[in-house]
Amino acid sequence: MKKISIDEALNKKIPLLDVRTPAEFEKFHIPGAVNLPIFSNEEREVVGTTYKQKGTEAAKDLGISIVSPLLPEFYKRAKELTNHQEFAVYCWRGGMRSKSLATIFEMMGLPSLQVEGGIRAYRQKVTTGLEDFSTQSTPYLVLEGLTGTSKTEILTALEKKGYPVIDLEGLAAHRGSVFGRVDLPERSQKEFEAKLYHRLK
Repeated sequence: MKKISIDEALNKKIPLLDVRTPAEFEKFHIPGAVNLPIFSNEEREVVGTTYKQKGTEAAKDLGISIVSPLLPEFYKRAKELTNHQEFAVYCWRGGMRSKSLATIFEMMGLPSLQVEGGIRAYRQKVTTGLEDFSTQSTPYLVLEGLTGTSKTEILTALEKKGYPVIDLEGLAAHRGSVFGRVDLPERSQKEFEAKLYHRLK
């Protein structure tokens, strides 16, 4: 099984399959990645509990019993999602989940790679990048105003004219102190920071 660094995966712009649970994916994922979960949220919890109470081997046995019947479906979906082009698989730390599927995909002739370090490597890239941006002396103009004074509309108009705009409320999926998250999705701090990092880039 071949591995790829997070920088290489992002630079090559290859399809990314996130094999973590839907809950993990929803909370934070690499932009553009597609969720192909090995376990459901509930199954992941049961496997984790088994690991804590009975140890590694018991957790492996349980994991295999859950995943084995689903392997044909994983293979089929991977082919559909990647159109037989080279792709990378990742999980939390580049551990058992991504290694298992990447190995199987490779055995079945799909050009798959495993992202070294998983999403933690991507998170490290984001935090390091934000720290680097914080040391730069780039001048910023801050648009201020009370709720309802059309700040978002002004930023949108400026962006349409080609100005480099950073809409913090938009990146955070938040409408400010009065309206909060009305009609907007939940967005974790990690996801906000990732979106801010890519916007600054």
